[in-house]
Amino acid sequence: MAMAIAARTAGDDYQARLFWLQACRLLLPRPDGVEQVGFETGGVKAFDDVVTYYVDGHSDEDGLPLRADYFQVKYHVDAAGALTADSLCDPAFVSGTSFSIFQRLLDGQREHAPKGTGARFVLYTTWGIDPRDDLAKLVREGRISWRILSRDGPTSRMGRIREKWRKHLGLESDDELAVMLRTLRIRRGPDLRGLGELLNDKLQLAGLRPASPDDPVHPYDDLTRKLLRKGQTLLGARGL
Repeated sequence: MAMAIAARTAGDDYQARLFWLQACRLLLPRPDGVEQVGFETGGVKAFDDVVTYYVDGHSDEDGLPLRADYFQVKYHVDAAGALTADSLCDPAFVSGTSFSIFQRLLDGQREHAPKGTGARFVLYTTWGIDPRDDLAKLVREGRISWRILSRDGPTSRMGRIREKWRKHLGLESDDELAVMLRTLRIRRGPDLRGLGELLNDKLQLAGLRPASPDDPVHPYDDLTRKLLRKGQTLLGARGL
């Protein structure tokens, strides 16, 4: 029981540090288009752990309009597992019983990026991709390559993956699947300590006080919990 509580608390702390990592972008010397940053916003089920909103006119890596990044944070205290093509369809991977990360992604994509642009949905996890799994052949720079996934026929290995994903999602065509996958990003994050070190670098750049290793409680983890209790889950530049 104590181990489960400790793991859950560490997961909350991990989410908090990713939130502040994004929030620092509001105060960097060279603003990169961030307008607001939120956590536990309730806007997109399973992808509301952290949300980064951009100013009008901001673009993604393809030069297409981008209004928001929605993060699903999946923290693990160990390295006993890995992401696979099947786990994206498995509710248990996101500690659920009914809906998979893919099903939640489809809901978010249909609401916020119906044409596959305007929003990205980021699975941010401490687990990597299983190098023996077909997913490892598909992911390039954090994106599932539709060129690779679609290049062979329906009876091929890739064809069977497409069919399984379509069936799981209740989609009728590969075109619908391609639009959904266009919005997904898979990013491997560092461990909790590593994320704290990365956050300290960004805090200094943003002109905020870094956390000291001597602090008995990480001040930004604690601050996030206090903001949540007050219902202040969305910050803009004036809110920092």
